[in-house]
This record gives sequence, structure tokens and C-alpha cells, in this order.
Amino acid sequence: MQLLHFFDMLPSIFLPSSQAKESANGEIQPMEQAVAGVASLDILLSLSPGPETLPVLDPLFTHTVAQDKSLRARVMLAAAFTPFRGLTYEVKKKRVKLVESVLRDGLKVGDTYHKWYEMLTTAPTAGISTSLPRWNPSSL
Repeated sequence: MQLLHFFDMLPSIFLPSSQAKESANGEIQPMEQAVAGVASLDILLSLSPGPETLPVLDPLFTHTVAQDKSLRARVMLAAAFTPFRGLTYEVKKKRVKLVESVLRDGLKVGDTYHKWYEMLTTAPTAGISTSLPRWNPSSL
């Protein structure tokens, strides 16, 4: 992520369609937030319980992410979408998340963008047994 940012490639990779960008309900934040989001998550995932000044994530979450490389990649990609947080755009008189356009038009995942979006939005709890308590980010 830092290398892509260094070479100023993030804006061309995380690129929504022009129609999505024009009808967005706000401004896309600087791509530095994508780098900061990924770097911050990486630091938080590597912390172990102790007297650190940073909050420690739920051990169930960190253990699950540590065990599943695919899940870790999806969580990191979700963190990279920080500049698009809360943004929507209009398509067929309906508001949809701007990140869907980034997946479809910028990352070129094609018609499977809705599956990618679902994988990203369910990433924090994917693969966790339903008998175990769910990760709750509001408890941090």
C-alpha cells in the first residue's frame, strides 16, 4: 500500500466511475487515509494484550484474522477503502455505496463486485463459529 502511494498509483487504482464521482454525496478523502488505515490496522493486529497505550482488538478477531490469510487480505482491503467511508452515489434513482463503483470500475472485478462487497463487509465475522461471541467494534 505504501509503495502504491509512493508512486501515486492509488488514485488510479481506487477510481470510481465518473458518474459515481459526480453524484457522490461528498468528497473522496485523500488517499493518505487508505495508507493510514492499512498501517493502523496492521499495528493493531500485531499487538498483544498488555499495558500498551493503544487499544487491543478482540482476541477472537485477531486470532481468526491471523489464521486465515484470505480474511486478513479482505480486512486490509476494507481498511484501504477508508477514503470512501460513508460516501454514496446515485444509480437508477437509488443511493449505493461509492466503494461498489471502486470495486467494479477501479479494481475491475467486473460483475462480481457485489460478491466482493459482501465479502468485505462480512470480513470481520467471516469464519467465526456462530457459537462463539461475535466481534463487536463498538466495544473497543
